[in-house]
Amino acid sequence: STVTTTLQIIGQDDPTFSYDSATYCPDDSNPIPTITTPGGTFSSSASLTLNAATGEITTSTSSPGTYTVTYTTAGTCTDTSSVEVTIYALDDASFSYPRLSYCISDTDPVPTRTATQTIIGGTFTSTSGLTFTSSSTGIIDLSASTPGTYTVTYTTAGNCPQSSSVTVTINDLDDASF
Repeated sequence: STVTTTLQIIGQDDPTFSYDSATYCPDDSNPIPTITTPGGTFSSSASLTLNAATGEITTSTSSPGTYTVTYTTAGTCTDTSSVEVTIYALDDASFSYPRLSYCISDTDPVPTRTATQTIIGGTFTSTSGLTFTSSSTGIIDLSASTPGTYTVTYTTAGNCPQSSSVTVTINDLDDASF
């Protein structure tokens, strides 16, 4: 006697997925992954705001850091894959000058950050008439600048660039002739 049996071999699920980028800033649009085999579940650490069903990352509420995002398929032959995603913090572009008003004969003012860090990288800009000794240091060359009121803008050069501005007035020397 002969017994015939049908055997079905099911292939392993393909768990591969990817995001458009490996790095994001808090003000970026929320990334949604491209999934090879839909229907599975996403997971990561609690500091990453992650939709378990879609894999969408909410960048604005995720803590800065590097995370491993894992996707587990839901088929008969489940499988998993992982990718790393980094959420950077927004750069701190805040800065100030010692005063808001200077005479052209004063010592050139040097900007400082309101945080305890020194200004590293980035660029200082303003309108025509205000001269910097260097756009990277933000030191205002008072004697080379035209008297007036200027908005100085500092734009960071980090992973998540930001800008901030302050207003500075440069006064001409009084005319003491008589």
